[in-house]
Amino acid sequence: MERFVYFLGNKMAVGLQWWQHLLEVVLPSKISYRIFFVLGSFALVLLLGSVSSVSFGLQFLLLIPIMWLLLVLVAAYYQAKRIRQKERHPFAMVAVSKEKLQLDLLGFDETSQHNFKLLLNGKEVDSPINYTMTNRSMDSSNHRILFFLFDELIEGGIQSLTTEEKKTFFFFLRTSFLMNGQPIKSNTLQTSYSTWKYSLDKKRALEQRFFVQKVLGISPS
Repeated sequence: MERFVYFLGNKMAVGLQWWQHLLEVVLPSKISYRIFFVLGSFALVLLLGSVSSVSFGLQFLLLIPIMWLLLVLVAAYYQAKRIRQKERHPFAMVAVSKEKLQLDLLGFDETSQHNFKLLLNGKEVDSPINYTMTNRSMDSSNHRILFFLFDELIEGGIQSLTTEEKKTFFFFLRTSFLMNGQPIKSNTLQTSYSTWKYSLDKKRALEQRFFVQKVLGISPS
C-alpha cells in the first residue's frame, strides 16, 4: 500500500507540474478556471446520475471503494506535494518581468537562460548554469555581478545574511552555477562575498548594480 501511494505520488507530481504549466502558460487564467469548473460540474452530474439509478444496497457497496480511492488520492496528493517541494530552492524571489530580462548581457545561452528562469520561479535548475563573466583584469570570474543579481532578486537581499543563511546561499550558488565550466569553490565564495559586502558604497559597485538592474529589467533603486 505504501509503495503504491509513493508510486502514485510520483505520477501525480508529474501531473501537477503539467497542470501548473497548463494554467500558467498554455491557458489564460480566467479561461482555464471556467474550463475546470465546467468539466468538474459535468463529472459530478454523471456521478450523481449513475449512483441514483441503482438500489440503496449497491450504493452502499459502491461507497466503500470510492472512499478507499479518495483516501489513496489524498495520500498520493500530499506525497506529490512533498516530492515537488524537494525540487524547489529555499529562497523567495522578487517578481520580475520575464519579457524585460536581458540575460544575454550575462553571456547566457538558451539553456542557461531557461535554467535561470527556473530559479526565478523558485525551482532548482535542470543543469548548472555556466557563468562566464570575468572581472576587469579578465583573470577570474566576476563574483560581484552574481552577488548583485541575488541581492536584487532574493527578498530582503543578501547583505545581512546570518552564518547559517550564508551557508545555505553558498550551497545554492554551488549547486546552481558553474564558473567557466568548473565547480564553484566554497572558500572562494566566502572571500568574494566579504570583499563585495565591504565595497558596496564604491562607484564601481554602483555601476555593477545598475548593470544588474538593466539585466533584470527593473528600475534603478
